Amino acid sequence: MTYDVYSIIRSAEIREYFQKEDCMGIFEKEQLINHSLISLQQKETMLKQLSETGNEEDKGLVEEMSRIYRECINQIYHPVVRTVFLLECTEQRWEDNRIEEYTSLEGAFDTADEAVEEMARIYKGIEEEGYGYVTVLQVPEGAKVKEAFGYTLFWIDGKWQAKSLYITTDGLETLGISEDTVFRFETNSCYHPLPFKNGDRLKFRLPFMKDPFYGVIWSEKDGNGCWYHWLNWDNEEGACINLTDLDFFPCSGYSTLDWVVRA
Repeated sequence: MTYDVYSIIRSAEIREYFQKEDCMGIFEKEQLINHSLISLQQKETMLKQLSETGNEEDKGLVEEMSRIYRECINQIYHPVVRTVFLLECTEQRWEDNRIEEYTSLEGAFDTADEAVEEMARIYKGIEEEGYGYVTVLQVPEGAKVKEAFGYTLFWIDGKWQAKSLYITTDGLETLGISEDTVFRFETNSCYHPLPFKNGDRLKFRLPFMKDPFYGVIWSEKDGNGCWYHWLNWDNEEGACINLTDLDFFPCSGYSTLDWVVRA
């Protein structure tokens, strides 16, 4: 079976365009995986598969990225020291053409599964209106409490799943991650073409938005061959979305590639 990283893009026209053109390099595909609406486990698997498609140097770097996920997944679901999972819940709303968030601390739990059960209780019937952020606190016997990393919980394909990792630079270096991979882990942009022409009218709607908003796209390529894209909103002078950033709204946790369609 052919490996198809583009299958995880949820916008059908964009997905089909990339499947046909295959215009992303290996590290852009890595970014696509990192920011997609899929679970940590799926990201680790897909990165491992991606690492087998490049040259020896690229393979090693992408494998190192997959190792970040593998290490954190083990610490979440198979901890070797006492671990506490501190859960914050964030309700998301689209108000006055911007994302508003309302965050509350919901409690501390002994297992990751208990944090998921609490998310399910709080957002029953309104799952797409919020997400969770879990801080992983490790409590080694006879030592100080250590904040290891954090991860988000999103409603993905009908269930709550861990989606994105948040690790400090020091934390990544502690795992033995190279400077190059640390930089890529902390990046959220992908300078690719899109299947739209300047002036095309597009629709943008995130899962928690009751109504979409519309705009026209403007794209340009710089002297290094990198593409930049902006969606200029209708009736909002100077307001736009930078479609080059896979996670344009840092607080929303969604990839722009998943939610833009032709109007």
